[in-house]
Amino acid sequence: RVNTSVKRPRIFYGWWIVVACSVIIWYGAGTFFYGFGVFFNPIRKEFGWAAATTALAFSLYRLEGGIGAPIVGLLVDRYGPRKLMLFGAVVVGIGFIFLSRTNSLGSFYAAFLILSLGFSAGMGVVGQVAVANWFDKNYHLEVGLLDFDPPKPPSIFTIEMLTAFYHVLDQYAGRR
Repeated sequence: RVNTSVKRPRIFYGWWIVVACSVIIWYGAGTFFYGFGVFFNPIRKEFGWAAATTALAFSLYRLEGGIGAPIVGLLVDRYGPRKLMLFGAVVVGIGFIFLSRTNSLGSFYAAFLILSLGFSAGMGVVGQVAVANWFDKNYHLEVGLLDFDPPKPPSIFTIEMLTAFYHVLDQYAGRR
């Protein structure tokens, strides 16, 4: 009688954490960091803002990321990456809802700061800590794989989808 129940080696759960954190980081990069360029000119056109005025929102996003990084580091040490990523995801959702309802320059800047807070709390270094927590030693390979994204295919795909989504909204829905 032949034994047909051959045990396959299980994939270490830490590798699933690497995949999940990579997807989260790619999502953030595609929808917000790289995706802002898709909506830059349409936002300028919609509100009649100058390029510098509109671009200031992205500068505020980067400024908050730089100022908030030490605070995020303290929070991830205190509360752990899981809670911080959950908090970040909720704040990003609130930020995108707020951004969709923006009707003035002040609310546009506020929405970007809310989004920045969420992305700082839920991505980047928090994902790296989550990955590093799952590997006892030599976690440099895993963190390197987390950040390895030369062509950023998911981000490029997201930008293409955002562009198509914008054109559909522009053609059929309009801004109300």
